[in-house]
Amino acid sequence: MYKLVLKGNTYPYRRKLKRLGYAYNHDKNRYEKEFASYPSKKDIGRIYYFPGVKHEVIDTSQSRSADYRKRFFDSYKRTKRIKGKDYYRCVYCGRLLRREKIQVDHLYPVKMAETNYHVRDKLKKQGCLSVNDPKNLVPACGYCNKRKGAKMGWWIIQGKLGKSESYWRIRRIILASATVIALYMLLTVFST
Repeated sequence: MYKLVLKGNTYPYRRKLKRLGYAYNHDKNRYEKEFASYPSKKDIGRIYYFPGVKHEVIDTSQSRSADYRKRFFDSYKRTKRIKGKDYYRCVYCGRLLRREKIQVDHLYPVKMAETNYHVRDKLKKQGCLSVNDPKNLVPACGYCNKRKGAKMGWWIIQGKLGKSESYWRIRRIILASATVIALYMLLTVFST
């Protein structure tokens, strides 16, 4: 299913839009029309007769599901179990958080999967049937999840690396080594 969403100043064209089959969504303050397949050039071309109105095609099969959090916890292995409680590691910063505090993040963002064909294609290549596939879900702390938002790029690389527990061990070793080297250099500079 696809949805053609209209943005901008649609008020002057409200009667024409209703005749064309668009319904007004009061929650999102916009006109929408659903299609079984990708909207044709004819359907999209009609929008160009309305100056100031922009359109966006959304793939509704890629929308956020209601049970994605449950699916994540069913498939994702916890990092540690301390005093009978499950702990998960944020893939972006490495913090350990209890199950109640962890937020489940979509590695490839829902907004991008709905609107961008290339993102849907990348998900398919990785074996994900939809954006809510457990392979696309990662644990994140509230701070990192808020900072990431709908961004991709480095966040996706960090999310893929952060899934591995060995990545965090190697990172700790490198940071400790860098600290020792920096202290040694400071001592040699100030001792002369």
